[in-house]
Amino acid sequence: MEPPAGRIEQQFGNAEAANGGLLLQGNVRGDLHIHHSRDSPPEFFDSLLEAEFDAASRQHSPSCLENTRRNVLEQIEKWAYGDGKKHIYWLKGMAGTGKSTIALTVARRYAKLRRLGASFFFSRGGGDLASAGKFVITIAAQLARTSLELKKRIDDAVASNRRILDLGLYSQWEKLVLGPLAQLGKNVFPLPIVIVVDALDECDNKEDDVSLLIQCLAAATAVDNIRLPKRFGLGDHIHSDETIQFLVRKSDRLFIHAATVCRFIHDGGQLASDRLSLLVAAGSAPTKPEKELDQMYTTVLTHSLAVKLEQEEVARVQASFRRIVGCIVVLSDAMTHTSLATLLGEPKSDIISTLHSLHSVLDIPEETRPIRLLHPSFRDFLLNPARCLNQSFLVDARATHHHLLDCCLRLMKNHLRRNMCNLKRPGIRAHDLAKADVGKFIPLPVQYACRYWIHHLQQSDVDPTEHSGIMDFFQTRFLFWLEGLALISRLSDGIIMVRLLEVMLARSDATRRRPLLFRITEKWRQKLSNDASLPLHLILYDAKRFLLSHSSIIEEAPLQVYCSATLFSPKTSITRTLYSHQVPKWILRRPTISENWSPYLQTLSHSDSVRAVAFSPDGKLVASGSDDRTVRLWDAATGTERCVLKGHSSWVWAVAFSPESKLVASGSSDETVRLWDVATGTEQRVLKGHSSSVWAVVFSPDGKLVASGSDDRTVRLWDAATGTERRVLKGHSDSVWAVAFSPDGKLVASGSSDETVRLWDAATGTEQRVLKGHSDSVWAVAFSPDGRLVASGSDDRTVRLWDAAISTERRVLKGHSNWVKAVAFSPDARLWDVATSTERRVLKGHSDSVWVVAFSPDGKLVASGSSDGTVRLWDAATGTEQCTFRIDTTVRYFSFSSCGTYLITDRGILQPPPGVSQPSPQIYASRSWIREDEEDLLFLHPDCRDSLIFVAGSTVVFVDASNRGSVLQFSSSAKCMVEGI
Repeated sequence: MEPPAGRIEQQFGNAEAANGGLLLQGNVRGDLHIHHSRDSPPEFFDSLLEAEFDAASRQHSPSCLENTRRNVLEQIEKWAYGDGKKHIYWLKGMAGTGKSTIALTVARRYAKLRRLGASFFFSRGGGDLASAGKFVITIAAQLARTSLELKKRIDDAVASNRRILDLGLYSQWEKLVLGPLAQLGKNVFPLPIVIVVDALDECDNKEDDVSLLIQCLAAATAVDNIRLPKRFGLGDHIHSDETIQFLVRKSDRLFIHAATVCRFIHDGGQLASDRLSLLVAAGSAPTKPEKELDQMYTTVLTHSLAVKLEQEEVARVQASFRRIVGCIVVLSDAMTHTSLATLLGEPKSDIISTLHSLHSVLDIPEETRPIRLLHPSFRDFLLNPARCLNQSFLVDARATHHHLLDCCLRLMKNHLRRNMCNLKRPGIRAHDLAKADVGKFIPLPVQYACRYWIHHLQQSDVDPTEHSGIMDFFQTRFLFWLEGLALISRLSDGIIMVRLLEVMLARSDATRRRPLLFRITEKWRQKLSNDASLPLHLILYDAKRFLLSHSSIIEEAPLQVYCSATLFSPKTSITRTLYSHQVPKWILRRPTISENWSPYLQTLSHSDSVRAVAFSPDGKLVASGSDDRTVRLWDAATGTERCVLKGHSSWVWAVAFSPESKLVASGSSDETVRLWDVATGTEQRVLKGHSSSVWAVVFSPDGKLVASGSDDRTVRLWDAATGTERRVLKGHSDSVWAVAFSPDGKLVASGSSDETVRLWDAATGTEQRVLKGHSDSVWAVAFSPDGRLVASGSDDRTVRLWDAAISTERRVLKGHSNWVKAVAFSPDARLWDVATSTERRVLKGHSDSVWVVAFSPDGKLVASGSSDGTVRLWDAATGTEQCTFRIDTTVRYFSFSSCGTYLITDRGILQPPPGVSQPSPQIYASRSWIREDEEDLLFLHPDCRDSLIFVAGSTVVFVDASNRGSVLQFSSSAKCMVEGI
């Protein structure tokens, strides 16, 4: 029985709260439940305040001096008040010419005029400031402050899609910026607002992210109400006009040169005149701008660090400079004095004394703000031996990264522990924790170490296999690291970092022993029990499998890394063995689990059946089409969902990537073919013309055409650039199930239920050949790599080879006892001898219909999927079975990755493990929990999907489809033991 609702016994009156809400005063009897309205604006996500023009780190940065840069500022003003034909003002120039100062000046000016919509100042080495990851949410957060109506539109967008932070960059831009702006009334902003974006070239992932950012900004030109686009001096008593003109000539229009000179002279105090003389004497005649800059930096450092010091003291100061300033210039994120001291393990006083005389080249603020370079050219100078000729100042980048790696490992070893934030329940979600609260338990230096230690390893001269700290990390701190990353919302970065480390190991001699991984089962467990060490690549491989298998739940509820993730990892998992003592004590009996890792690396889930999958040609993405009417794009490396492509109104039967991986085509039962931009996720074209379901789509080899086959008995050719229908290929008398282009793009082959294969001229659309011979529906067609042969598979249980030039049937490949749903040419044609049509191999093992086959890129393996619930790998040369994946359901679609390492299927990603012929059965399922008093205790791994679950007291019994039972038992009151988490 539900408790009675609280009721007001006596009310004393109402009062208006400060925010306009109602304040109720009275006595309440019973439980009073206060709920936030679903319509209330959600807390705006973690925008990056440091990126805004008025951030504390820029409060002392100068604007353009009065009466300077007049031409460019007048041009910008004319543009901002112009007729609106040009929405973007692009300011270009070499490093040091004052572009950032101009951008800051414009931002400040238009903020005073209340016309600044938003700003974002990128900064290399500034952590998130060097990434596009928070660009959109930071811009959107600022736009929300400009207008109540715009804020409501943005809040509505957030409330309507709680996964908005997981979307790709352009999808976020479309939903949080473009959409809300487009919905505004014309009178909201009397004049167009200005958005200032500075230093795109300092975005770390230039090739991909900058391209996306430019597309975002370009898309904003469709919105009418938007436009996109340090003071120093010398005292009169220390210089002459002649001296000033000389320095101006030497700076050669490089503002950073002039600014640094002025700071250096000003910081000299009583020695200002002497410093000016030094600079004048440093070079009698101006040279190239970069050489002048290098000479100036050398002079500044020489006389800033060696004032009134003995020779031995100078050497110590210079060594301290290289150690501390060297770390500052290679750090991936800026730090305060205190954080830097914590990371480096240096006394804070040493940090302060080392930086004290370097104000001319470093922004050294008060304690609460991070230390930053005044200009990236200083970093370039210190790290380049060809520019920094004085060895006293030259920073060895690799050695410095090595030092920072050791600092990160030390800091993580000393700080990371289980349940760092002292969470009271094992099912607490990461998104329910305030960032400030997490920061109290995981200080910024520790967060830095967690995020960047592998970056410093990658940039150093360290062999991972020879660094004892790395082995110790994976053996003693790996799970704590995963918990920490999840708490700071960086677990996806962890997946990438582990993969990077795996690539590094692949280059070392240790990987020559890697095949041993799949043959070691009980032997290594005995080794671990005897305190013997294993090779790092074995531990890392298992750590990667652990992370990929459990990343979704660790990211959602970090403490499940010790509960669900460890419990449901296989018996032979090294990670499980190393950390089994971390399983909570309230779990008294552990469930029976499989012996080995599942062949699936990850499961990429739709909400309904998946009908089609495809790898992008560059191997970076996977596209999937589903009965849930969507196409989804997935990151092939991390398994994270990049984008959901919505637009189809019925099932999606076919997907295909363009040759350059820039477009995806999809065919649906809604009678359309749709083209999507891979980078932005936007729908580019809707190709209408078919009058029934579209079963097949394919791009031509040059990417200019799309061919589609339909239930309306036609093949249609479309212009991929414009979406116009180029040709309708009529001739089939029944549904067209398959289409393929010849390698040169001149021919199109189609297979149909009318029992024929037809060849068409792609340029004219004329029917060139009708290949007759099959006695039932043709489900699959493929051209040989040289384009001379066409293979077709049919319900008549045969594969037929045809001469594409003269349409004669070259061979009939008999041997199948049921329908042939798929055909593929091996690069060297091994299973059937194309020349003689003799059956080279009969691949026996399946006990039911085979629905799909594929060759690996090198032609050495054949994969087959059957209704008997298995996927089998065969040696194409010998016909021997190499591996069997027991999926317990029919796999209908798959293909090899471009590297041949993985199979992407409609049930997940399979990784063939050499040496293991019978992997243990695995069942994948949707998310569910074991709860106590409506609180989450233990996440049930997807393997429990098809199990019957019985609960009796504190015992849970799982019975799978094969009637295998497994028991999981908790203490009588697990809730009382959560402090053991």
